[in-house]
Amino acid sequence: MIHGWLKGDLPLNDRLVEQIYYCAGCEHCAVECPSKVPVVDLIRDARKEAVKSGRGPLPPLKAANDSILREKNVLDKPHNERMSWTEFEGITLESSGKAANVYFVGCMPSYWCSDVVASTIRILREARFDFGLIGGEEWCCGMPMIWSGEEDKAKETMKHNVDKIHELGAKRIFTTCPGCYTTLTRDYPNILEEKNSFEVNHVIDVLYELLKENKLKLKNKTGKVVATYHDPCHIGRSYGKFDETRRIIKAISGIELVEMKKNRQDANCCGGFLSTVSESLALGAGTSRIKDALDVRADLLVTACPQCYINLRRSAVEANTNIEVVDLTVLVAQAMGL
Repeated sequence: MIHGWLKGDLPLNDRLVEQIYYCAGCEHCAVECPSKVPVVDLIRDARKEAVKSGRGPLPPLKAANDSILREKNVLDKPHNERMSWTEFEGITLESSGKAANVYFVGCMPSYWCSDVVASTIRILREARFDFGLIGGEEWCCGMPMIWSGEEDKAKETMKHNVDKIHELGAKRIFTTCPGCYTTLTRDYPNILEEKNSFEVNHVIDVLYELLKENKLKLKNKTGKVVATYHDPCHIGRSYGKFDETRRIIKAISGIELVEMKKNRQDANCCGGFLSTVSESLALGAGTSRIKDALDVRADLLVTACPQCYINLRRSAVEANTNIEVVDLTVLVAQAMGL
């Protein structure tokens, strides 16, 4: 379709614009394509051209991007409530000051799944891992604007976050969100044209280090539970982080880990990134993934992505099943009795 548009054989009408944006960016196509065509890069470039032509992004995405500019988050929640999770989850924070390790929380954990950020903090404190937060000065990483073709709009939020990271003197950033992870890792240096002065990790890297150092006391899961793991696209397929999470899960007493038919590099996308543009597509992909977990008789579906966590929980309700969906950080915190 993009080729036909560029040749002038297809007009950039509503139907074509819609199809350009009905892609989750999961990169499964890149794995499947024997010629290694960078399909996702083509789609991202097509979206930028659609924006230049005045036809993109789709209205829901434009609204989300405007929310980032206005309230510094993709959910259009008041920016001054970004740290409300501390009160809701009963977390007391000390003034951070300088910090070599900084936790970049992200929008979803800040507003929609605060159990993820609370569990992460409790685990790290129990393990005596020193870290700081950008806190109320943290803005959206900019991923929605970048992936919808409004790259220029993302520069302000990206520069702001980099400045705050520098102010803290951070040498290492870690996040619970694969979207934030891939944006900080790949898009920040490419778009800002400046190499990151800090290392970027996902929280699974930190947890796995602590596991190897025997600092995660995983003792509190009782009874046999059959669990399966859903690989988030933007840390699994995109960056090859497959083994760390599985080793952490297997270290929890009482858990039997089974694999879904589609796993690791071949794992199906949960569809969560599509929820802004199409509820039906997002829930369709999510319920399909729930079925994959039920097919292997799993009681527990574990993931390591707030967007997957949210969409898979919604999809489990949609599928009318009692399977428990849990984020890895929440599972680990429970196993540590936190």
